Amino acid sequence: MIEERDYTQAKQPANDAAVRLLSTEGNTRVTLQQLGLCGNYTGYNYLLMAVDLALQGIEVGKPLYAMIASKHHAKYNTIRQDIYTCIHRAQRSNPDLYSRITGHSPQVGAFATSSFITCLAQWVRTYDAYLVCDDGHLPRPVWQKKA
Repeated sequence: MIEERDYTQAKQPANDAAVRLLSTEGNTRVTLQQLGLCGNYTGYNYLLMAVDLALQGIEVGKPLYAMIASKHHAKYNTIRQDIYTCIHRAQRSNPDLYSRITGHSPQVGAFATSSFITCLAQWVRTYDAYLVCDDGHLPRPVWQKKA
């Protein structure tokens, strides 16, 4: 069963009301944008859902693709292929961030779809610290700030 989440309420830090934390889905969206992906790719929304399901503990692989396929009325192979297209785009668009997320050099070749989803979910879980200012703009993530 897919857990429905309400992302309208952002988590509030206890000590600073001027800054709020993005939801996990917000972090995933920002990370995908940094990787050069946008909503124009069919696999973008599939990838968002896949990461969310992976964070909920659903096994990454055929069961996960089947859940997404049933929700979007598509075949699971289509879901996997569309996500794979997004992975290739991310490899070409931002190879530095791609290799930091996956630990895999983009020059070596394609990364397995299920492995990428797992790495991206771990990245979002680990770096759940994007800050959004009151005016709504996103400053650089903590790991990209210059000293």
